[in-house]
Amino acid sequence: MDWEPDPYYCNVFSLDMGGFRFKYKIKEQIYGNYPTDTIEFKAYDHYGAPKFRLYDTVLLFVGEWCGKLYHEKYQFFDFYKTRDGRWASPGDPYKFHGYQKEKLVKAQAIEFEPSLRIDISNSHSYSYKRPQKYEEPYYRILGDKAVPLMGTYIEDLIKVKMGGFFKR
Repeated sequence: MDWEPDPYYCNVFSLDMGGFRFKYKIKEQIYGNYPTDTIEFKAYDHYGAPKFRLYDTVLLFVGEWCGKLYHEKYQFFDFYKTRDGRWASPGDPYKFHGYQKEKLVKAQAIEFEPSLRIDISNSHSYSYKRPQKYEEPYYRILGDKAVPLMGTYIEDLIKVKMGGFFKR
């Protein structure tokens, strides 16, 4: 991850004055068509370096604008392997989409890998990965750790985004 100045975005002045360049290995292509297993893109964030960089595995939303690839600002899900080998994000699928009126996707009981414990000791601070609530029935709290009990599989997370942020 490298920050580089870029005051113009598609010939329009950018309030961010620059962005971060990322290079990621694509573990699995979920939606769209990208020709290689590695993707390079630029990401902008009003609060500094994008939070998605703090997670080991993320579902990112990247689009092409003016011939370049850009991360759709703030749009990502952290996700983890489940016992059956699939990918899912723990918690309420709308945890970052409170504005969304139609909530057609429901979290379901998912068996995540038994070792998955999310450190929540600093979860309400902005310096945390992504401030959020860790509450029942989605999690069981063990001291300063949250054990995911419910979540949403990738296919349904795409539906959440397409019904909200990316609804055209």
